[in-house]
Amino acid sequence: MKKVLRRRPSAAMIVAMVALVAALAGTAIAGGGFITKKKFNNRLGAVNAAINTTVRGPLTYSSVTVSVPTSPASGQDVAATCPSGTQPTGGGIKVSSDTNEFVNDSHPTSLGWAGTVFNNAATTHTATVTAICATVGATAGSRPAS
Repeated sequence: MKKVLRRRPSAAMIVAMVALVAALAGTAIAGGGFITKKKFNNRLGAVNAAINTTVRGPLTYSSVTVSVPTSPASGQDVAATCPSGTQPTGGGIKVSSDTNEFVNDSHPTSLGWAGTVFNNAATTHTATVTAICATVGATAGSRPAS
């Protein structure tokens, strides 16, 4: 019995154990409402309902490749338009040269995706603009200005 009492934990070990218990208790409390099967399924159902009512049908990718000459100070405007009956849900611009060409801005419009590309090379390069489009149900908020 005397040997057991001789090896008492240090103050630092006691503080570390208290911190460990507090961290585990906080994690258990934070995840407690989500772990049960019924609540888990209800939350997933709400997420799926939001997805199913917002985007209808398959996504359509509308891409346009544009020749970008050596840029003036204002750069070259580029744009891709979504097909009729669809709305932009995302998009982007890819340039052909990482060292001599760069995208100044890339943004959605009410009709698709647009941006400005600069070409600092001595020769013409290309930029591909892609708009990701889908048939969209009723959503809150307003569309971005074109």
